[in-house]
Amino acid sequence: MKLRLQALAGNAGISASDSGKCDLSGVWQRLALGHVVCWLFVCWIIDAAAFSQQADGIAWRTQYAQARREAREKHLPLLLDFTTEWCVHCRRMDATTFQDPTIVALVNSRFVPAKIDASREQALVEMLRIRGYPTLVLALPDGRILHTLEGYIDAGQLKHYLDATLAALGERDAYAQALESALRDQQAGHYAQAIAALKKLLADPQALSVHQRARMALNELEALARQEQQKLASLETELTPQERELLYQDLSQRFAGTVASQEAQRALSDLKAQRQQTEQQRLQLANALLASARLDYEQQNWLACLERCDRLLREFADLPQAQDAQRLLEQLKSQTERMHTACERVTERLGELQLALAESWLRQGEPQLAIETFRKVLIMFPDTRYAELARRRLQHLAEGPFQPTQFSP
Repeated sequence: MKLRLQALAGNAGISASDSGKCDLSGVWQRLALGHVVCWLFVCWIIDAAAFSQQADGIAWRTQYAQARREAREKHLPLLLDFTTEWCVHCRRMDATTFQDPTIVALVNSRFVPAKIDASREQALVEMLRIRGYPTLVLALPDGRILHTLEGYIDAGQLKHYLDATLAALGERDAYAQALESALRDQQAGHYAQAIAALKKLLADPQALSVHQRARMALNELEALARQEQQKLASLETELTPQERELLYQDLSQRFAGTVASQEAQRALSDLKAQRQQTEQQRLQLANALLASARLDYEQQNWLACLERCDRLLREFADLPQAQDAQRLLEQLKSQTERMHTACERVTERLGELQLALAESWLRQGEPQLAIETFRKVLIMFPDTRYAELARRRLQHLAEGPFQPTQFSP
C-alpha cells in the first residue's frame, strides 16, 4: 500500500476516467488532496477483496509467450488482460468481473488467460497499440485478434465477448473440418467435390486460417487436370471423334471448376458442333439418295434403284431413310420381271467394265494382261456384243503391233 501511495503521488499525469479506463493524459494535480485519499482508500478495499478471493479466481498466466504456446497446443482462445500497478479500474475488475463464478468457470475451462504487466511488456503493448488500462484482448489460438476491449466492463459484457470468441473458434474448427473433408475427397479421386469445397473456402474471408492449405491443394488439382488434358491432346490423332467426345466430357466432369475443365468443355462443344454438322451432311446425302432411288423406281431403272438402296442400307443404317430404302428394295425384289431386267443390266455393266479394263491394260503397256481379260470376256459373255468386241481386239493384237483404242460401252 505504501508503494501504491508513492506511485500515485509521483505520477501527476495519470487519471482514472468515469468510463472505467485509466487515461495517461489526466492531471492529478487538479484534484483535491481529499479526493486522492478517497481513491487510495477505494484501491485498498478493492485490493483486499481481490486478495481474499484470488485463490478461487481465474488461473492467470503471467508469461505471454508461454500463454501463446499453450493456446496453440490446447487449441484454446487467448484472454489477455493488460494492466498496470497504478490502474484503479484494473483492480476493480479483479475484484468484481473476474470474480464472477460464471466468468471464472468459463475462462478457466475454455480459455488460456494471461495477465500482462504493461510496464514489463512494452514491445507487446506497442505492437498491439494498447493506449489505456485495463485492456482485454481476445484472440484465437493462432494469434488472430477478434476483440480489443478498453476500460472496465462488467461480467455480463465480458460474457458476451467470451461467447462470441468461442463461436468464432467453432466456425474456425468447421473450416478446418471442411478442409480435411476436401483433402480426403482429393485423395479418393473425387476431384470435382474437392475443387468445389476448396473454392468455397477460398471465397470465404472468415476462413483465412485455412486459405494457404486450400490454395496449395487447389493448385495440385489444377496441375493434375492439366496433365490429363495434355495426355488427351497427345492421343487425339489415335482416337475416333466419339472417343474424343467421351474423354473430354470425362475430363470436364472429373475436374469441374479448373481451367483445364473449362478448356475441355470448349473442345467438347467444338466436337459436338462438328458432329452435328457431319450428321446434317449425312442426312442431306441420305435424303438425296432416297429421292434418286425413288425416281429410278418410277423410271424402271431397276439396277440404279438397287444400287442406291443398297448404299443407303450399308452407309446410313442408323437413319430412317434406310428403312424407306429397305421397303423400296422389297417392292423391287417382289417382281421377277424387274429383277430379271436388273440382272441383265448387271451383266451388261460387267461386260462393259471387263472390256474397259482390258483397254486400260493396253494403255499401261501390259498387252498380256489385256489379252487374258479379253479372253475372259469371251468365256463370261458368249454370243453377246461384248464377246464380239473382245474377239476383234484379240485379232488385231495377233495381226500387228498394238493400236490403242478408246472403248465406249
